[in-house]
Amino acid sequence: MWSILARIIIRKRWFILLLLLGLTGMFGYYTTKIQLNREIADMLPPDDTNQVVFRKMRQLFGEEGMVIAVGIKDKDLYTPKKFKAWYDLGNELKDLEGVDSVFSEANMYYLVLDTGKKDFVLRKTFNKYPSTQAELDSLKKFTRSQPFYEDIMFNNQKGTSVMMVFVNVKRFNSQYRGNLIPDIMAAAEKYRPFFKEFHYSGLPLIRDTLFRSLKGELLLFVILSVFASAVILYLFFRSFTVLFICMLTIIMGLVWSFGSIGLLGYKVSALMSLIPPLMIIIAIPNCIYLINKYHQEYQRSKNKMKALTMVIYKLGAATFITNANTALGFLTFIFTGNTKLLQFGVITSFNVMAMFLISLTFIPILFTFFPSPSVKHTKHLDKKWSLNIISRLTNLILYRRKLIYVLTILITVGSFFGIFYIRTTGNIASDLPADSPVVADLNYFEKESGGIMPMEIVINSKEKGQITKDKTIHKIDSIQQYLRQDKIYSKSISIVDAVKLVNQAMHGGDVAYYDFLEQSDKRLLLKFRDKLKGKRGNLKSFVDSTETLTRITASMADIGSVEIVQKQTTLLAVIDSILNPDKARVTVVIDRINRNKLKGDERIAAVNALFDENNRFRNRTVELIAGSDTSARYIELDENPELLEKEMVKPDFGEKLRIAYKTTQYETQVTGTSTLFAKGTNYMIDDMVQSLIFAILTISALMFFLFTSARMIIISLVPNIIPQIMIAGLMGIFDLPIKPSTILVFSLAYGISVDNSIHFLAKYRQELKAQHFNIKQCVIVSLRETFLSQVYTSIVLLLGFSMFCFSSFGATVALGILVSLSLFIAMFCNLIILPALLLSLDRYIAVKAYQEPFLSIYDEEEDIDLSELEIRKPDEELPLEELKDE
Repeated sequence: MWSILARIIIRKRWFILLLLLGLTGMFGYYTTKIQLNREIADMLPPDDTNQVVFRKMRQLFGEEGMVIAVGIKDKDLYTPKKFKAWYDLGNELKDLEGVDSVFSEANMYYLVLDTGKKDFVLRKTFNKYPSTQAELDSLKKFTRSQPFYEDIMFNNQKGTSVMMVFVNVKRFNSQYRGNLIPDIMAAAEKYRPFFKEFHYSGLPLIRDTLFRSLKGELLLFVILSVFASAVILYLFFRSFTVLFICMLTIIMGLVWSFGSIGLLGYKVSALMSLIPPLMIIIAIPNCIYLINKYHQEYQRSKNKMKALTMVIYKLGAATFITNANTALGFLTFIFTGNTKLLQFGVITSFNVMAMFLISLTFIPILFTFFPSPSVKHTKHLDKKWSLNIISRLTNLILYRRKLIYVLTILITVGSFFGIFYIRTTGNIASDLPADSPVVADLNYFEKESGGIMPMEIVINSKEKGQITKDKTIHKIDSIQQYLRQDKIYSKSISIVDAVKLVNQAMHGGDVAYYDFLEQSDKRLLLKFRDKLKGKRGNLKSFVDSTETLTRITASMADIGSVEIVQKQTTLLAVIDSILNPDKARVTVVIDRINRNKLKGDERIAAVNALFDENNRFRNRTVELIAGSDTSARYIELDENPELLEKEMVKPDFGEKLRIAYKTTQYETQVTGTSTLFAKGTNYMIDDMVQSLIFAILTISALMFFLFTSARMIIISLVPNIIPQIMIAGLMGIFDLPIKPSTILVFSLAYGISVDNSIHFLAKYRQELKAQHFNIKQCVIVSLRETFLSQVYTSIVLLLGFSMFCFSSFGATVALGILVSLSLFIAMFCNLIILPALLLSLDRYIAVKAYQEPFLSIYDEEEDIDLSELEIRKPDEELPLEELKDE
């Protein structure tokens, strides 16, 4: 097969070259269709409960968190010059395209009852700008006395003030957002002479900063890594031809990778942005192995066409298997159920195989148009330093294997200790540098007001009209009081605050009435009920039309995904105890009834005690007993306690009691961007771990089919698992947390290591029969043949990816550090540990592992008729016609 393919590639070179260029042009066109994924909280599957609730809340109450907070700390704000500057800044920001509204102390509203219109209306705190200090003092007294705005727009004790800039959701989430965030900050900076310092924060700002860093630095550091790789490639091969061909191959692969994203309509997320560096990782080993083999074959035959044909023939299968092995590893991501990982798996697996196709065809075809390599270009194969290192490695694996194993075990055990210190994180701003102004301002707001990461508590009462009842409102108030005790939460807002604000408006704005409604006020409020629930009503933002659902909105500090999940687990337990205080007792009673441990009068007394405390529970139970066919039966049971008590002692009463309580207890869910990001991060990390395990198992199965021996799985796995353990240990020791951008490195490290192992084992198998199963000689020859390719590949990639360490983007830095470390470790594992393992196993294991493979890797002695490719004169290139099948 590979001999036929080799001839086709060489003979049909013009057609294949034009086809490759045409496809590159097509993919180049689709690169213009790429869009950035501007959503942070979309890492959960679409059918995940948290995601479903989040979307429902958006539909009912609108988008959350699209606010830029501009903060100052100035106790002298209410002076003519400073207040005028604060007022003018708000007006200037309001005029920016993409800004819906601006609220601050200089542009604030209060609620008023218009008895003539029988409606509540919002009025500005001032219609005529206060021009004197006395007017400003009066305005300050009025404004700062409004309890609704305290700790939202101002804090009297700390002297802080916040301007809230509401950005247009649709525009911000589209490609037309432009420079909205920089424009907001630039407008504010013009007023710096009036204020000591501005602080900016908010989810839109963090998102914009992250994606601007992603967009700008991704291109920059890909270019830098390609440039660094180019320099090293030239130093190794001393050939501009080799350099030119390698760079064209890499660029073509990058164009295909970007184009495939645009072609499939995927968006570039932080995870998807790792694909271009991944393509460099795949392309460079392919280039180096193929070029080294070309130079080796040319040294033997002195014929360019024959050498290029033999490159395809001899390395085609091994290169295919190594690339297919890597693609298979990434393809496992499609089984995770995570949309981001599925898309990443599809794109990476396609492009890995595309890079194989490009490398195997494009590189040999381009070399046919260039002169044959000179002695200068092939002398790198016989460099003294490489021969000296090979000699030392040979002595090491022949005579010092015990030392190798002892050191390997010690390092591996030490790495295991480091693994225990690995922490998982998912901070929204964790990839930004610690000294970033965005991080500094985020810390400022967390200190002053408890954070700015949106969070919502959704309460479902399961009964129409239940949310606006006094009992429910007081329970919601208790939840807010609990939130107020924890400094990581900002001030929360709910229907409780809306009701208090309405009560204050009904009493002429007197702040003393910012409290719960009295009975007389409730009757008066009924006249305005429909207006309050209308499209512009005060309750619409907190309660649905059926008064079944409500939400508490707040923000929290960016404390990390694990901590957020832990906090919210505790929060849910507390909320449940507030909303359903009888839950524990009800559960115990139902359990005892169902197990027949509670009988007769004792059962009746226990159930009546529960009913006395929870009338909803009682009514629902009566409904279940009465059935849906008759209301007369319900009335009879409701009015006759003795009749109801007779039902209580029946065998099926416990099940009815359980259903009744389940359908009347309050249900709570915590959602919002902070929650979805935290749970999505943990979900993605779990999926990546599972995918990595699945990839290892799948690749192990491939190795079994390749070498027909379970023992060979161990031989191939050991040097490939060790880098994984060492990288994990180093991450723990140097406090590099596991997150979506770093855990991917394990897949990369495994892929690189396995590829080198396959190349080594493929050559080892070729030599077994040639060396008459002299294992020692087979290992030495295999080491000599693959040494330069492994070293060149590792050094080029290591130095190329070390460029990423200079990034200010945390994910890029982590990628650079960890990939470089993994390459370095994997190189030593495959050059030292793998050969040592082969030599340490007895002849039976090593030979039997290669007797009858299911998948055949090229065997020089059996699979090719060398006479077919014989050359007639030493300096004469073989005509293309001679390469045809007879």
